[in-house]
Amino acid sequence: MFEEFVLAASTGDLRAEPRAREHADAVEFRMDLAADPLAQLDAYDGTLPLVVTNRAAWEGGEADDIGRYDALSSSVVHDAVVAVDIELAALRGNAPTGERSHATALRETAREEGVAVIASVHDFESTPERGALVDLLADAA
Repeated sequence: MFEEFVLAASTGDLRAEPRAREHADAVEFRMDLAADPLAQLDAYDGTLPLVVTNRAAWEGGEADDIGRYDALSSSVVHDAVVAVDIELAALRGNAPTGERSHATALRETAREEGVAVIASVHDFESTPERGALVDLLADAA
């Protein structure tokens, strides 16, 4: 799906998708900011592909740490979902809540469904040095 630059509009309300069509290639659906996110996915009839995320509080989101994986696992079966965002720290086993097994299970579920996995890192205070960025990209790959 993503072989080139993709501009994603971010929202917690999929009803906003029509406003993004003219400007975005995809929608990042912030499940952690959504009211009844699985019902929104069930009702989604938009044209833009979806990247789903359920960001944990330790990465700047509002989701609880472990339970968020159930919603993400349920979301990857939707036809409109083309990618799922999983925090790299969780995949590496560095998450503060020890959620590696949940993150790796979600990664496998996504792969089985043909959904791409985005391994994300958020640093709200600075951009890491070049060597650290190269290491993060290598781990994410």
